[in-house]
Amino acid sequence: GIISVPLISPVITSTNSAIATNYAAFSYAITASNNPVSYNASGLPSGLAINTSNGLISGNLTGVPGTYTIGLAAINSAGEGTKDLTLTLLKNPGAPTLSSPSNTTAYLRSSFSFTVTANPAATAYSFSGLPPGLTNSNALISGTPTTPGTYPVTVTATNSLGSDSQILSLAVVDPVLSLSTNSLSGLSSILGQEGSIQSYTISGSNLTSNVTVTAPAYFTISLDSVNFTNSLSLVPATGSLAAKTVFARLGANAPKGTNSGTITHSGGGALPSNLAVSGNVIQPQLSLSTASLQGFTTRPGVASSSQSYTVSGTELTGGITVLSPVGFEISTDNAAFSDSLLLIPSGGILSAQTLYVRISASASGATLTGSILHEGGDAAPATLSVSGESVQPSLVLSLASLSPFSTGAGSASGSASTNAHRMNISQ
Repeated sequence: GIISVPLISPVITSTNSAIATNYAAFSYAITASNNPVSYNASGLPSGLAINTSNGLISGNLTGVPGTYTIGLAAINSAGEGTKDLTLTLLKNPGAPTLSSPSNTTAYLRSSFSFTVTANPAATAYSFSGLPPGLTNSNALISGTPTTPGTYPVTVTATNSLGSDSQILSLAVVDPVLSLSTNSLSGLSSILGQEGSIQSYTISGSNLTSNVTVTAPAYFTISLDSVNFTNSLSLVPATGSLAAKTVFARLGANAPKGTNSGTITHSGGGALPSNLAVSGNVIQPQLSLSTASLQGFTTRPGVASSSQSYTVSGTELTGGITVLSPVGFEISTDNAAFSDSLLLIPSGGILSAQTLYVRISASASGATLTGSILHEGGDAAPATLSVSGESVQPSLVLSLASLSPFSTGAGSASGSASTNAHRMNISQ
């Protein structure tokens, strides 16, 4: 008789793992017992296909390197047998590998360029997620970024044997200059002199180059409060500028009156920072109502009659000392006289002050001359010349003697005469 053998589903006997190289030919044959009549495979990487008649998986792989789990099936009329194939897809050694740094920094408002490199060489590059203001041309990223932030840029390098991708962390930072104040005022000075000093600090971060500090006309600046100039160069350390003190003052060439301007701070890729400066140049002045007083007369031991004048001043910075020359004395009230006076202005103004002058009782010498000195308050000294005489008066007779007089008793004699006049005799 005929013996019937029951049909059994296929059992896959081929290996459950395989290794393939991307962009290279690959083949794998499904083998199974119990006479399968067809085959199938699921989850094949790109580039592979299965011949369902004989179970041969083959092709040129073009997928992403990695590990793939492929579902295998062998089929007959009794059913199907299944098995998972673990396929390790290796990168083709001829495919590019990105070798450029995975992070870089760009500076806001400054031109930027970065070249991506790969080995072996790539024939094409693509970028996604570039910051605003940047574009790419093949492997070169360039442009001027406009928005700060950290951008994860996906970079892909490709050639005929494969591709490689990586995330480029591109940080766009904003160079910044910071000032401790935005203005300095009250920088006063005396005409022709260096002015008073004030200071501020400057600091910076993310700087790309040196920072230049420039003073406006008639102002000077310094880093040590001693050596002043019109311009300074500040050098950052690794992009950072630690707080530096800058001193400012009016220069000796500043004209009288109000002076103002702007100290500019520029460079390093930062937006310019400005600091307003202003100050007043004054010219202290002394004025006398006359340049000289003459005609003082007296005799030794007696003070002469006084004469007077006025002294006034503007924009004075302190008191005014008045000194009389030898033989003269001065007073503010025509009563108490001395050889020196101190006049105190109010708010820089010395209102017209009357001063009295006379030859002192102790003066010696017939003819007396000299100058009264007025100085102080940063004004130019002013002088007033004085002159006079202190002499001892005497009588001079025109005859050394008169002829003898004669008369009778009870009668007056005849008269005789002589001339007398006063004469000053020098001592």
